[in-house]
Amino acid sequence: MRHYSLVWLLIPQGEEGTTVDILLQPVSGRPSKTISLTRQQIKIIPVSYALCGPTSSSVGPGAEGSKLGYIRIATFNKNTAEATQEALLALKRPCHVLLVMSAQREGAQRYVLDVRNNGGGLFPAGVQVARMFINAGDIVLIADSQGVRDTYSADFTAIEDKKPLSVLVNRGTASAAEVLTGALQDQRRAVVAGEQTFGKGIIQTVVPLSDGSAVAVTVAAYQTPNEVSINKVGITPDLSLPEDVPSTPQAFCSLVQSSNAPPLYK
Repeated sequence: MRHYSLVWLLIPQGEEGTTVDILLQPVSGRPSKTISLTRQQIKIIPVSYALCGPTSSSVGPGAEGSKLGYIRIATFNKNTAEATQEALLALKRPCHVLLVMSAQREGAQRYVLDVRNNGGGLFPAGVQVARMFINAGDIVLIADSQGVRDTYSADFTAIEDKKPLSVLVNRGTASAAEVLTGALQDQRRAVVAGEQTFGKGIIQTVVPLSDGSAVAVTVAAYQTPNEVSINKVGITPDLSLPEDVPSTPQAFCSLVQSSNAPPLYK
């Protein structure tokens, strides 16, 4: 196996279908190699989901034999809120196009929201998803050196604000994903399972300098509804979660239907 040393340079953007050449230099000192890459649009699918069941009793109190709606949110982009809404509605009223891990067609009786390794993205998308599960109350506070200056709250449009909910997190959960998790935890809407999240909760603005460089200035920070700062702290889970819990819908369903299912609810 050959080992290459890669140096990442700023590659100029170009039109879809055009090519760019990249020079690879082997670490061993062997002759370099040039490869050609074709520019293409990358479509990121932010949400995947499945209806699992019947679930194992080890998932939590009252979970045995129930239907569990699993929603995996990989990132928060412009399509995340709409895709999450579609997933939630489909899980409440499953149809033939939905991946159902059981012959029965009843809707979900409990939910899992998986934001492990979700580094964030668009802040408004995180707030929109929170409003699907929280009908009333604060979602996130924006604070600066003078205190709380703005508040984002639920708007009484929740799709599912009653049934048991578990949020899966890890150290790769950050920013908008932490805003969502903190809101669900503080409003006692969900149990958080996993490990301490990353702790990225500041709002910065870039200020250009006279020499052409720039400096990022922190202007505010995110706080959970209980006025707890997220930055450099993260969200502390309510339950631990094994690191090998899968994050693909079919594999996750197989796990929660087995006797090896980890606790997800209290």
